[in-house]
Amino acid sequence: MNNEDLVKMFHAIKADRTTAQQVWDDITRYVLPYRGNFFEDNSTESSVQWKQSAYNFDSTASNAHSTLSSNLHGAMTSPNLQWFTLRFRNEKLNKNNNAMKWLEGCATRIQSELLDSNFGLEVNEVYQDVCGYGTGMIILEDMPGEGWTGLNFKSVPLKQGYFEEDAMGRVLRFYRELKWTPSQIISKFGDQVPTSVTDKAETGDITKLSVLFAIYPRNNRIVPVGQKVAASRRPWEYTYILLDSAEQLGKPGGYYEMPAFVPRWEKTSDSIWGNSPAHKSMGD
Repeated sequence: MNNEDLVKMFHAIKADRTTAQQVWDDITRYVLPYRGNFFEDNSTESSVQWKQSAYNFDSTASNAHSTLSSNLHGAMTSPNLQWFTLRFRNEKLNKNNNAMKWLEGCATRIQSELLDSNFGLEVNEVYQDVCGYGTGMIILEDMPGEGWTGLNFKSVPLKQGYFEEDAMGRVLRFYRELKWTPSQIISKFGDQVPTSVTDKAETGDITKLSVLFAIYPRNNRIVPVGQKVAASRRPWEYTYILLDSAEQLGKPGGYYEMPAFVPRWEKTSDSIWGNSPAHKSMGD
């Protein structure tokens, strides 16, 4: 898939959820005044509306939202206890003491990795979006470095994230529109950037540019579980693109699995919103 096709698909999905964003802007104004309006372009600090709470005459909705999101966090994924268990698909193994002890050790190790990561901080942002807008987004990646360095979670603001579903309702393609200054882009990709970016950085231009981060399947490629392959051969590809010019930033990478997760409070009927996953996520 080339960059021009990705940009066209992203713009189509972005335009398709305009109706939902109008409702989300109302929710932002009266319930979540500091989550950022969807139709605003915050490419400079002067364009950010710092007095969002001016419309919030009654704090009932805001307080209820905060209570619900914090209670969900504490009840479902509390950092103070192990909130999950593991079982084998084969029931015979579930009755084997040695196998179950090994599995319990795996669960303990998973819990330790979650506690060592930034999961608690990032999932809290997801709960706030799910309780406010009905949709949240989070990405799971390995920490950068050689060997195993831990888990790294990234909550994606709903304003930035877009996705498509496959026939089974799973995330098929994921897009994130980032706003980075030329210096930030160079710090991320080094010399693998267009000259237009380096020219802006040299002149001290700090205006933020639109960068598209996209994750999509790579030619139905399949890698057996546990097998390690180069990033260019993994089933899921990711890339960074300058949104305005569709120019490549850095080199494409790869994942073994789709790392983006989109929990939703409720899905509406396709007959109302058509096939737009962004619309279906808004709830009734």
